[in-house]
Amino acid sequence: MDKPLVSIITPCYNSEKWVARYLDSLTNQTYGNIELIIVNDGSTDRTEEIILPYESCLKEAGIRLVYIYQENKGLGGAIQTGLKMVAGEYFCWCDSDNFYTNDYVAAKVEFFLNNPQYSIVRCDGYIVYEPDIYKPAGLMSEGNKDKYNPKLFLNALEIKDFHFGCAMLKTADFDKINPERKIYPSREGQNWQLMLPMTYHFKSGYIDRPMFYFVYRSDSISHVASMRGIADTVKQHEEYILIIKNTLESMNMEPVCRDKYLRLVENRYARSNMSLAFLYKDKALSKEQYLILKKNRNANFKDRIQHYRTISGFFNALTSVYIFPLNMLRKLKRNTK
Repeated sequence: MDKPLVSIITPCYNSEKWVARYLDSLTNQTYGNIELIIVNDGSTDRTEEIILPYESCLKEAGIRLVYIYQENKGLGGAIQTGLKMVAGEYFCWCDSDNFYTNDYVAAKVEFFLNNPQYSIVRCDGYIVYEPDIYKPAGLMSEGNKDKYNPKLFLNALEIKDFHFGCAMLKTADFDKINPERKIYPSREGQNWQLMLPMTYHFKSGYIDRPMFYFVYRSDSISHVASMRGIADTVKQHEEYILIIKNTLESMNMEPVCRDKYLRLVENRYARSNMSLAFLYKDKALSKEQYLILKKNRNANFKDRIQHYRTISGFFNALTSVYIFPLNMLRKLKRNTK
């Protein structure tokens, strides 16, 4: 076919409840030269039984199914398996519980063809909740001041004015910086591993239109993560730092730059952990994280106050007696102007 081939990597794990919805969104695409690479990551339910009968429907829609079953390795491991199989000029990846609008692939390909200076194209997406998946609760772009910024490495690194969903990449440019198509096989965090090197070396374009449904489920990784206790959350933050560290080390950059970026990440999660320590009154954790900020020469006055509020009841009392009423007075003044 004269249309460029687009590869879509889809990791699946026990996806029987939603994978048909995702596959339907692909058979309804207006673009007809797609390679769908599904990596069944050790599912123990009916995921495979649902996927395989779709092969003929996908074929009629111009989509070639590449189906792989493997022992469970997590999202990062499944994405790495799929990367090895990519044959398309462009590729993207999508979890099986999310889904696309009908013009997702066509719009992304058209953007690339009309804007060859970009190696990444992103778009907006709907945020929806089960079971009301067609009743958007918001847009992924809300509050994003940098969506048109072509250089998004720092945004991606710090997850600031940036969302990971809805990206399509030029395969040839990805292969320039990762010819072995190898990523750190973590159980999550695959977006950093794919996007950090690309945003560091190449320009990103943006289509200001929601063409993707990001589904929040009560049992999804993102939702479960938000319900974790302090120990599990801190452990997750440590895993994120390890993922980013391994990704930065795999990139072609000066060691001094790599160290600077890693410190940014360490500082970000140290502050996040200090907030948790204050909430749970965990003095040991607060001290540990505050020392990380001091080691990185990044501890500021606000950090010191946060730390001492955690380890000292005096500062908590001081805050409640003086600082809180003062803030309330300031707020009242602003509201009366």
